[in-house]
Amino acid sequence: MRNAASPWRAFRRDRWVRPFFARYKKPLAGAIALSILAYTFAAGLMFTSGYLISGSATLPASVLMMHLALIAVRVFGLGKPVLQYLERLTSHDWILRVTSSLRLRLYQSLEGQAGMGRAVRRTGDVLGLLSEDLSHLQNMYLRCMLPTVAAWLLWLIATIALGAFSLPVALGMFVLLGVQTVLLPLVAVLTGSARRMRMKAMKNEMYAELTDNVLGVADWVFSGRSDEYLARHLAAHDRLRELQRAESRASHWRDMAGQVVFGLVAAMLLMWAGVQFGGAAAVDVSSAANYIAAFVLCFFPLIEAFAPTPAAALDAVSHADSISRLNDLPEPAGDWGDAGFSAVPLAASVASSAGAATYHSKPVAPSARPAVSFAEPAASHDAARIPSDASASCAVVDADEAATCAVTDAAASGGTADIRLQDVSFAYPGSDRLVLDGLDLEIPQGQKIAVLGRSGAGKSTMAALIRGDHVPQSGRVTIGGADASALGDAMPRRIGVIQQNIYLFNDTLLANLRVGNPAATEEDAWRVLDQVGLREMVERLPQGLNTLVDEAGKRFSGGERHRIALARVLLQDVPIVILDEPTVGLDPITEHALLDTLFKALEGRTVIMVTHHLQGVSAMDRVVFVGDGRITIDGSPEQLAKTNSHYQALLAFDRGF
Repeated sequence: MRNAASPWRAFRRDRWVRPFFARYKKPLAGAIALSILAYTFAAGLMFTSGYLISGSATLPASVLMMHLALIAVRVFGLGKPVLQYLERLTSHDWILRVTSSLRLRLYQSLEGQAGMGRAVRRTGDVLGLLSEDLSHLQNMYLRCMLPTVAAWLLWLIATIALGAFSLPVALGMFVLLGVQTVLLPLVAVLTGSARRMRMKAMKNEMYAELTDNVLGVADWVFSGRSDEYLARHLAAHDRLRELQRAESRASHWRDMAGQVVFGLVAAMLLMWAGVQFGGAAAVDVSSAANYIAAFVLCFFPLIEAFAPTPAAALDAVSHADSISRLNDLPEPAGDWGDAGFSAVPLAASVASSAGAATYHSKPVAPSARPAVSFAEPAASHDAARIPSDASASCAVVDADEAATCAVTDAAASGGTADIRLQDVSFAYPGSDRLVLDGLDLEIPQGQKIAVLGRSGAGKSTMAALIRGDHVPQSGRVTIGGADASALGDAMPRRIGVIQQNIYLFNDTLLANLRVGNPAATEEDAWRVLDQVGLREMVERLPQGLNTLVDEAGKRFSGGERHRIALARVLLQDVPIVILDEPTVGLDPITEHALLDTLFKALEGRTVIMVTHHLQGVSAMDRVVFVGDGRITIDGSPEQLAKTNSHYQALLAFDRGF
């Protein structure tokens, strides 16, 4: 749980919300001004209404004596709703734009973490960020900032206006409204912030737990522990409801204290106005008495402005925690400061990683983090050539345009898909241990290479560097001469990944295949399904390509899901494919059949297979072992089987097993 006493520090360090305040200064100022004017017109309406009611009660000789009051009532009566509407329109317009931009930024930040070796957030945490943090940030302005600023300004305006009639009464107004706008909010924060933070932490944890349990509901059912799950979930709800009841009781006490303050202000105005306009001090008692009701009634519309301040102050604590959670995320690509925001279209951002990264139900260690399937449309694989200059990559969304642009870039540059890692060293943030230390490796275009090593040796990290998900502390990682980390959104047109945990969306089979290439036709889909040996199975499905695959693809077996992932990569049509433990969890027969299909379908492409054992390694052109951050063994399978004792021992163990 975060420190509840640090909202100001959270706002000062914020890099998510504050840039929008600078960017939208004029709409912000306009909304605040419209809010003040709306409250002023409301007070004016009640002031003139009070004067008109009192004046009418005296039975004036002519209605013309009330003429100005009647005009003022119409002006204030029409102006108040118009100003209120304009204020709501202005404030909601900009806050909805801000929320939309924040969602885009969150997706891009999470996409950056979803790359190979970086999927470390639980699905429930992501849901909490979206629904509990990001969605509620729009209330930071509408229910926190705007009411507080408006109340402070009206506090100052009311004190100055009343001071023109009586300084003692103005001082009393300043003190009493100060209790409502300063003291009660301070008490609310001091007494309720810890409870509010516990409630927010419990909601975030419930999002994470509920998501984990829903995704693992089959385990609860098959283990016969459904009642235990329900009891745990209901107990968490009961604890949350108890905190909510305590929050409601505290809110009632705050509201009652506020009502007492407002009652004292009204009584003070009544006594002062009675003496000022109804007593011996009045010059013309018959007309001055009309102002008694006017001054008292004009205060009541302002109560609406002052009443929310304690709750707004308490809400600021929750908003500060939401901002802190968002600021814990890595900075997405692009300029998000005052100058503007990332110009990368949302469609392109989503297309580059859809279906690729599933957020795991539990955090995983760096060495065990899974890879990701990538999805942007690819250039034709006729010659497996790519641009040698990263700046030549196409920033387009349309699939046909992307493919055409990639082919044009390839033809213009004459670059190849050669991969080079030159003296590469890398350590994860917050760690002093070098996962890779001076690693050198060259992979010519079209070569099939197996990368072996113990867990944590750096195999997946090396693949992540090739993919461009990390930037090495020293050395270079290049693809066709271009730095891998500089390729950005163009990377999915160069590299596809088949991971150990294949994710399929709860959509049609065709839609899942088109994740790799949105422009693919049904004919293209049937072609790649035929290549991976799934055509006959899909033809037997009730609706063929339009059959729903169910959540996470549970309609299909593990081997079938891997073949669908392969078909997706084939539609992607990239020159380089990374296989990150593609056969983990499969039985030996399925594993053997899948590897045969993989190697046959990927013929002519550069294939990098990260694996722990030797199944299928014999079909590779080359085998490298990663150990102590470097390449310790390098050679063809046949050569190593004859000359390397370590490889021979592994081979004997693998075959014996």
